[in-house]
Amino acid sequence: MAATARVLALLETRATAIGRAMARACLEGVPAIASVASHDHTFPARLSRLCTEHVFALVRSGRAGRPPDEADLAFVRDLGIRRAQDLFPLEALVQGIRLGQRVLWDAIDDAAGPHGHEVVVALTAHLLDYTHLASYQLEKAYTETQRQIETVGEQTRLEFFEDALSGRLFARSDGPGQAVAMGFEPDATYVVVVVGLATQPADPENLAPLRGALERRAWADGRRPFVVTRGEHVVCVAAARQTMPVRNTISAMSSGMPASLATDLVAGIGGPCRGLAEVPRAYEHALLALRHARSVGGVVVLEDVGTFPYLLSSADPTVRQLSARRAERLRAEDARCHGLLARTFAVYVDCNLNVIQVANKLGLHPNTIRSRLAKVERLTGLDTRRVIDVMELVTVMNLSRATGSREPKQ
Repeated sequence: MAATARVLALLETRATAIGRAMARACLEGVPAIASVASHDHTFPARLSRLCTEHVFALVRSGRAGRPPDEADLAFVRDLGIRRAQDLFPLEALVQGIRLGQRVLWDAIDDAAGPHGHEVVVALTAHLLDYTHLASYQLEKAYTETQRQIETVGEQTRLEFFEDALSGRLFARSDGPGQAVAMGFEPDATYVVVVVGLATQPADPENLAPLRGALERRAWADGRRPFVVTRGEHVVCVAAARQTMPVRNTISAMSSGMPASLATDLVAGIGGPCRGLAEVPRAYEHALLALRHARSVGGVVVLEDVGTFPYLLSSADPTVRQLSARRAERLRAEDARCHGLLARTFAVYVDCNLNVIQVANKLGLHPNTIRSRLAKVERLTGLDTRRVIDVMELVTVMNLSRATGSREPKQ
């Protein structure tokens, strides 16, 4: 008993140094813990203090000649609750406890000295009991807290994303740690995808399959994406260096979805961007690409969209109303002509306003082309030989066609 008391006293005296060694083992052996320390420079000191508390708890229960009780391990339960709230991986915490156990055993062996074999055996048994009960209390507190927050998990993720978009996340001391808990790495490259439906209501029942499909996809680097529902669309932030693989993944995603949703799926892609701090900019670009996708369909990468097509898809209601008025007479006459006026004008633009080329391409006399263009001019009041008027005509006819496609069929 005296030998055991001597070793416990030495452990208590050396607790701070042992705690630092335990923390160092965790930082070197558990990538998730090291990731937190890489951008939170106060974390290693906090971890050392936590490990030191383990040493004191082991000594107290050892002196009492019993396994640690719940009061001894209250700080472990608190840790489990906090880490569950931060969405920090449980397996990383358990691995850290096991690495700390090895360091503690070495400390016991060193304190016992070369002739303290019986003390080492006795305290090793106590250490195993301590580690088992500490792990149990940690896992119990973690899983209980996890169950409690499951119902508000989506709200937590949405609040995290809102804080990242507004910049509030980066102003908080716990912001970097929460970002890591959500799966983000400081120097990783991300692509942002915004997925929605072109015509169907964006209610939870319709958006849930989109979110589920995004979470189940096998992404290029094997890491799970960050997925959250925001308003009328689902946001997916995936670790990727290029947009093309992400575009292909989204395009292939519809294969496992109900046909009614698959045909209505539209998506915008922004990025790539470096780190969580640049995700808000990539998200803004993805929203702009989604707006274009709602007009043209499919999956759109903003960088691939031309300026003029984007301006057309971004036209506000006033522009569309003005275009509809300008095109009203033309649309009516073109319908009577079975679309010949619009077709002729489109080829005219493709041929760089060259009437002869248009005639050759359509197999008609140049005067027939001129007659049709003259009719377009009379109906719209625009000159098909002036570039600025031609640009307006292209805009009017494209917006008119898009507006017409949205009108319900009678």
